[in-house]
Amino acid sequence: MRQGQIRKEQIYFDNNVEVGSHTLEIRDREGGNYVVSGWTYLNIVKAEKPGDANGDGQVTVTDAVCIISYILGENPSPFSTSAADVNGDGSVTVTDAVQVIDLIQNP
Repeated sequence: MRQGQIRKEQIYFDNNVEVGSHTLEIRDREGGNYVVSGWTYLNIVKAEKPGDANGDGQVTVTDAVCIISYILGENPSPFSTSAADVNGDGSVTVTDAVQVIDLIQNP
């Protein structure tokens, strides 16, 4: 990677890492020693389960109802648009609510 390029990576941590913003020291291994090659900004977010629109940790019919409520403009709370976008097309539609039902029936 050339200097000045931005690279987005997903890194998985155990549950002991605090959600929030962190500064990360990047080290390269040179002949057995780790050498600091830069610093980067890291934002740790809680991973969401696809279909868990209300964020309760489970995918149930309540999530499908929550998605329909969102589509109808009722502003459900809590609501996660990223978890509700089950098919990952960038928008929350009836298709996502149907896919939640499919996830329930075919876990």
